[in-house]
Amino acid sequence: MINNFKLTGEIHADIPTVCEAIEYAKALVDGLVEEATGKMNIKEHPRNTAVFVDMLELQNRMAQAKSCTDHLAWDEKRRFYGPLADRDDMFIGKYD
Repeated sequence: MINNFKLTGEIHADIPTVCEAIEYAKALVDGLVEEATGKMNIKEHPRNTAVFVDMLELQNRMAQAKSCTDHLAWDEKRRFYGPLADRDDMFIGKYD
C-alpha cells in the first residue's frame, strides 16, 4: 500500500506530513536492507556487494533525513507553541 502524502500549503500542518513521509520511506529502506541481508550471498556473488553498499548508504541517509525532520518538527512546535508564539514576527509569511 502506498500512502498519498499531500501538502496543504500551510507550513505548520505540512511539517507532520513530511515527517510521516520520511518515516514511511525510512521503514521501506530498512525493510529492503533486511531482505537483502537475508537473501544476498556476497561471498558467492561479489557483484552484489556494490548494490548492498548502496542500500546501506541509503539507509544511513534516511536515518539522517529522519533526524532532520525530527529537529524540524521540534523547532516548529517551539515556534508555534513556545514563549515567543504570540509575536507577529515569529510567523512565517508575516513580514509586512
